[in-house]
Amino acid sequence: MFSIASKTVPSVPLVVMLFLYVIVTQLIGFSNCKINKYSEEANAQFLDLSDNNLKEHENPFRMKKVNALWTKAKNRVSGPHLAELFADLKVHDKYELQLKKMKAENSDKDGSYEAMVLKNYLKIIKQYDLENVYFGNDVTSADKRTDVEFTDSKLKSLWNKAQMAGFSAEDLSTLKDEFWHQQMKIQELEFMKSQKNDIPDPADNSVDTNEQVSNIKKSKTEIKDGYLRLEELVSSLPKNDPLFKDSRVHQLWALAKKTNWSEDELNSFKEELLHFENRLTKQSFYKEQLDMSAQKIESDLKDDNYLDRHRQLEEKHEVIYKNIKKLHTELKTKVTKALKHLEL
Repeated sequence: MFSIASKTVPSVPLVVMLFLYVIVTQLIGFSNCKINKYSEEANAQFLDLSDNNLKEHENPFRMKKVNALWTKAKNRVSGPHLAELFADLKVHDKYELQLKKMKAENSDKDGSYEAMVLKNYLKIIKQYDLENVYFGNDVTSADKRTDVEFTDSKLKSLWNKAQMAGFSAEDLSTLKDEFWHQQMKIQELEFMKSQKNDIPDPADNSVDTNEQVSNIKKSKTEIKDGYLRLEELVSSLPKNDPLFKDSRVHQLWALAKKTNWSEDELNSFKEELLHFENRLTKQSFYKEQLDMSAQKIESDLKDDNYLDRHRQLEEKHEVIYKNIKKLHTELKTKVTKALKHLEL
């Protein structure tokens, strides 16, 4: 027995104290073990960034345009790149949302923010080699975006017209970005349509359905306006070359500009090409007349006079065709020799 502040406290045997120490230590150890176990499980669940886990995400972003790319890309990108792609799209999703707000407020009057967002979107597509996946072209992954064709027929036709218009390389490159922007809008519309068709019963979610219909209408309007803008750009940009309408003539002129010919020699060759294109136009006219004549003969074989006229057209067309073929060969030979001389 011993005394503290005039009070008597009973002494505790040493063996009892040791027993209590062991019990408390085991309880603390068991508690820590459970805590560590739960923490490990929680961390494992939180850090699960495997391909399968990420690929299970359906439309994880707020903007449909970003979801469209994710849907197409998640089965083509794997490993750490998939997590990086997800992170990049997460950030880009915010850009697209901000752009949507700015369009609603009409605060991006010069289109500079939209251009920045588009540039970032194209950068992601190129960085993860998704050109073929997103734009739906069956080409190898080694191909670059410049080699991927536009899938929309109207857009493709307009692009062919732009290529033949004689723009400078810089103007054509700028114009191509505008065309890709239009292509992405078309892809986004197709994605929204597929999402709308995936709803089993529209009556069960009329609010979402109405919003989807509204978004599709807005997208169609934007695409229509986009075509008008592209047509205006194609017709308004300055052209450096004569407007060769025939691809064969344009190809010869493109080759001629790669030679070491003088300015006078180039101008002389240009005149030859203009003459050649006039021949092609003439041949095209006679070909149309010949086709119309053939249709007339099929409907009325009894007209002998018309048969004679048809034979005359055939002979005329044959002569023009042979002359064109000969002239084309001469022009190709001329420019090819100049290029070979340049290589030496």
